[in-house]
Order: sequence, then structure tokens, then C-alpha cells
Amino acid sequence: MAMSYARVLSCLLIGSGLAWSPNVFAQCSADGSRCVAAVSSTTTPGAQANRTATVMPNTATRLLGWVEYNRIECTGVSGTWTVNTPPTRGTTSTEIVMRPLSNGDCPGVQFPFNFIVYTWTDADEKNLTDAFDATWASPSFTQPEHFDITRAHVEVQSVDLANTGDVVLNLFGPTGSTGTVTATFSGTPVSAAPQTTATSFGPGSATVRIDRPALRKSVYNKLTVTWNLSPTPLTTKHKPARNWNVLGVVRYSQYNSPYESECGATTSNVFVVDSLTACNFTATTLRSRFARQVNLNGTGISISHGTLKAGAATTLATSCAGRFPPGATEDNSYLQVADVRGACNVPLVADSSLATARHYGVPCSGPIELVATDNTHFGGRVRHDTCPACSGDFNGTEGHIDHYSSAQACTSNGVGDLGNYWSIRN
Repeated sequence: MAMSYARVLSCLLIGSGLAWSPNVFAQCSADGSRCVAAVSSTTTPGAQANRTATVMPNTATRLLGWVEYNRIECTGVSGTWTVNTPPTRGTTSTEIVMRPLSNGDCPGVQFPFNFIVYTWTDADEKNLTDAFDATWASPSFTQPEHFDITRAHVEVQSVDLANTGDVVLNLFGPTGSTGTVTATFSGTPVSAAPQTTATSFGPGSATVRIDRPALRKSVYNKLTVTWNLSPTPLTTKHKPARNWNVLGVVRYSQYNSPYESECGATTSNVFVVDSLTACNFTATTLRSRFARQVNLNGTGISISHGTLKAGAATTLATSCAGRFPPGATEDNSYLQVADVRGACNVPLVADSSLATARHYGVPCSGPIELVATDNTHFGGRVRHDTCPACSGDFNGTEGHIDHYSSAQACTSNGVGDLGNYWSIRN
């Protein structure tokens, strides 16, 4: 009568091109003459333990091999496999592989290990797992086995183009497999050139950093990731919940609110108005260059009267009609306001607010992330204003956006550009 094998051996997945395990040992019968040895895809000890393996599609993979041998006569019996519950995604077969023992018994003698072999044949890439049960039996031993199979594949866990540029992957492959990763973004009007890592990755979690400045201006709606295993690369496609709206490398000029303190000493006679309801006009002076800049830009920071808005840029003429003192006009009158506001009618935030051309497609309060040319995250900005001149003057980049600066200067000419940054709508 055959005895049930009560202890499974230390094991290693055996597949095409893989090395044999150095830790194969034997379990013997009570009299010590009849023994079994195994090579397996799991390191879990114990009889009837679940065996796990990740296999390449359409590739025959040896999962588990058993042999019974006589340690005195050094003869072996390969036994037979019976598939009790067949797999649904692939097929099974058996293969006799001659190899020596590694536990010290019968040195130099080759024994006929009988392997159960699995081939994944299902073409539907949505199916990722399979399972089956089989029993190996020899004249003296019987061993039932359960196998859980995973098809080798790639999963995209997350894509962060706005902050880190990282694509986080889960790579499912056979033990010992390695390969580089290629990422390709597709979109309209252009698709990006493929980017392949210099590093090879094995099974498990992998983080791939995208060279974002290499992504041209486009609306990208798909990411294709290929794990370059040999001989069969594994590919997956990922669609974002919202398209990646890449603005490309953009020139960021800068504008500011003029500061009277930086505008020279020559003054002009003007009127300052406290509000559009009280309409109290105060005759005073402002530095002439500052007054001109406020008339040009709309708002400025005065030395003595706080934030002022050009009267011509408000409803002063109608709101205070009939209450203008002699000599006061909307062109030489300036309204006291609580803050500086742009075309979106929200307060501008220094070193955060942006002004874009109307056709640029960024709505008011629309966020934009900036990335330096070395691929590091520079920071987030928000559109609060409109820049009519930003439809041109790209200076060799793919766009032009005006950045509201905290610089205390009389004109933006003294501020200079922020620089060129790769940008994406967030």
C-alpha cells in the first residue's frame, strides 16, 4: 500500500532556463530504504500545501517534480500524475527530467523526476488566475497537490505627472525574470516618444519616473507600459479618470503691482476716493511714474493711501456722478480698494496667481503645476487673471503665461521672467 507523503521539501520554481534548487531533500519510509524527493514552485512546507506559481502565457512551465528512489540500490521510480480538478485557463502535461539528488544520497546518480507542467492558453487578458488539483503517486508514496496559477502581467497602480512624475507598477512575473520598462503616452494632437528605463526590474512593485519635460504639449488619454521580458514582453494600457492636459514647456514672464516707493520722486496732483458709495474725494499727490503705472496696470500700492485702483478701471464715473469736486476726473482719480484683483475678480496672490491668454483653455481658478527642466516639481499656481499679450512672445517654448510676482518694483521691467517650466493642468 502506498504511504501518504507527510512532509514537503524546500523548493524552487523550475522553468525553462532556470537553475535547479540546491535545497532538495528526501523523506524516507520507516525502514529507510524507500524515499521521495521533490522540486517545487513553493517554499511552503507541509503535505497538501497550496503551490503558487506565476507563469508566462503560452509557455510550458514545470511546476513540481517528484521521484521515489531506493537509497540503497540508488534506483528511481518517476511515479504518475493524476489531474483531479483540471485548470480552466490552460492545460497540463507531464515531463520526466533526469537530475541528481542534492541531499547527499546516491552521489552522481541521475533520477527521473516526474514534473507536472502547466501552459497558460487563455487569450483573454482580463483573466489573471487559474487553479487545479493533481495527485502524484508512486509504488510507496502518494501526494495530493493544489496549484494556484497567476498569469504574468503588468498593473498600473498610479500615475502622478503633476508632482513626482512617478508611475507606480505591480509586475507579476516568473521568479528570476527581469526586464526594463517602457512607458508611452498617447494623445492629441501628438503622442510622446517612448521612454525606457535604464534599470531592469524583477517581479514586485516598481516605480518608474517619467521625464516630463520630454512630453510635448498635448492632451494625453492613454499610457502604454511594457515590461521588456525575454522572449515575450508584457504590455498593459492605462486610461486616466481625466486626461492629462500637458501644456509643454512654457515661458513664464512676470508682472507685478507697481509700488509707489520705487517710482522716483516727481509727483502729480490727483484725487483719492474712499469708496464708490460715500464718494469722498481727497486732493493729494502721487508720484507721477506710479500714477502712470496704475493707469496702465489697473492697481498699485501707494505709500500713504493703501492699494489704489485707477478710476477709469472702475465705475467711478457713474457711481459718483455729480459728486466730483472741481478738477477731478476719472483719469486723475484713484479708488481705495481692499486688494488687487484680476480679470477673474478674485484677489491676486503674489507668487501664486497666473494670467493666461483667453484662448489658452485654463478657466478661472484653474490649477497649473510647474516642473523644472531637471524634472523636479517647482510648485503649483492658479489662474486668476487674463494676459492679452500672452498669445505671443513664446521665446522658443510652447506657450506663454504671466506670473504675478511679489517683487516690489515700479514696473514689471525690473522683475524679469520667472523662467521656462514644463506645465500641466491639474
